[in-house]
Amino acid sequence: MTRNKSADDQFPLVRRLAPAVLLASGGVVFLALVDGPENMIILNSSSTTGSVSSSSSSTSNPTGSTSTQELTCGAARSTGAQVEFKWGIVQVEALLDGEGELCEVEVLQFPDADRRSLAINNFALPILRDAVVVAKNANVQAVSGATLTSRAYMASLQFALDNS
Repeated sequence: MTRNKSADDQFPLVRRLAPAVLLASGGVVFLALVDGPENMIILNSSSTTGSVSSSSSSTSNPTGSTSTQELTCGAARSTGAQVEFKWGIVQVEALLDGEGELCEVEVLQFPDADRRSLAINNFALPILRDAVVVAKNANVQAVSGATLTSRAYMASLQFALDNS
């Protein structure tokens, strides 16, 4: 007497793999939702768009004289607090124009003790600088992958702005 093979007996591997694949993909979707950019620490609902520029604020016109923006930017300087976090210390200095608005930020200290910290900060600090100069305040999005550095940067900048 022979027994009829059911579909489960013919494909035992598929029967075991299908739930595993479904659970794994469900986990990936869950992590994407939990750790995605929409759950990044957002201190301000507005975000900046555009490419990141690494050029400095000093500009000159074709005649060789310095632009008005450069002359007014840096009318006042305010040093931020040294903010210590897990990987080191971040400290910035805010340059304010004649009206007291933020026009430039200079980083005075940042973690650079190892190659990883240096790589993260070389990536994140220019992005943070561009974002805060456009926003003219410290209320910007944290840089993904450098959340702690971003928080420390913004705290130091906020201190500088509050005490200017």
